[in-house]
Amino acid sequence: MLTVIFATFAVGVIVAPLLFGRLSDEIGRRRVLLAGLGLSALSALAFLLTVDKVAFLQRTPAWCQARAAEIGPGCSQVIAELLSVNALYRLRSAQAVVGLADKHTAGRTEAACGLAIEVGDPSYRTIKVILNAGREEASASEPVGLDTPAFLRGPDDLCGEVAS
Repeated sequence: MLTVIFATFAVGVIVAPLLFGRLSDEIGRRRVLLAGLGLSALSALAFLLTVDKVAFLQRTPAWCQARAAEIGPGCSQVIAELLSVNALYRLRSAQAVVGLADKHTAGRTEAACGLAIEVGDPSYRTIKVILNAGREEASASEPVGLDTPAFLRGPDDLCGEVAS
């Protein structure tokens, strides 16, 4: 939809000077200028009211908190943390976390939010990685196996022999 609107705008910008130049000589520049300003305002409004933009403007912090409450307490806590400081800057992340419940189930999203809180990183990216890996049922205190790369086991396992 946005591509069609942009293409229409571009064609209008190219064609308008050819048509309105001659018209302004015949009926006056002021009338043509006012009509052009009106059409520019309408095209700017069309850009503003595309479906994606309207959805973004309707999904306010209050909407995110209400939707998170429907998902569960873990998700509510994540959204509260995201929106506690600089809410407008982090609004897109909050909307994305709530949107994960549409892609995955609300139960999986709630479990992933709980795990992200448990590991101390309640961000959209962490929750998304947990869901994509299917690890939402895992515990943060789960022991790491020997087949895990050394950098993921901690400094004692990585440099234990060197330190002595």
